[in-house]
Amino acid sequence: FKKSVMVEVATGGGTGESVPMLLRLPALGDPLGNQRMLGFGDVALPGLLVSFLRRFDILSGRSLKGGYFLPAVIGYTIAMFVTLMALYIMRIGQPALLYLVPGTLGTTLVLAWRRGELQALWKGTPLRPAAERTLDLTCATGGRGPQGVLLEPPRQGPVSAEVRNSPTDCDLERA
Repeated sequence: FKKSVMVEVATGGGTGESVPMLLRLPALGDPLGNQRMLGFGDVALPGLLVSFLRRFDILSGRSLKGGYFLPAVIGYTIAMFVTLMALYIMRIGQPALLYLVPGTLGTTLVLAWRRGELQALWKGTPLRPAAERTLDLTCATGGRGPQGVLLEPPRQGPVSAEVRNSPTDCDLERA
């Protein structure tokens, strides 16, 4: 157990061949000029999750601060730092996904669970902006709220002109 199997496979294990999906990064502060290796999957797999989260945020009408994208990127950054620290401390190759998955997927799942949006995120169903949900509520209840109070769509506010001027499901049902 003197050599890491993961490092042997990634570097070709004495055959002279190296895996083409390997990023070689210079080791900072190393007087011998060694390199750190980062597998392509360590960038691509979390990148797929992060790009999905950005799409989910855009379709849900969320800002950068109120969505899932920024926490996932921050989680990835922290996890990559932890990976590099483990590499420095243990002085042997580390499986980066061991640290990156909890940093990205773990952060996302905990945040979605706390917001009560885990099912929508899992299914990939974008959440509609709050203005559209309010209009649907007035339609579904026949224009009356939980206590029988007549609800009116907001006259001013975040509702865009397209939503205000387009027929709603309520208008289509009445026609």
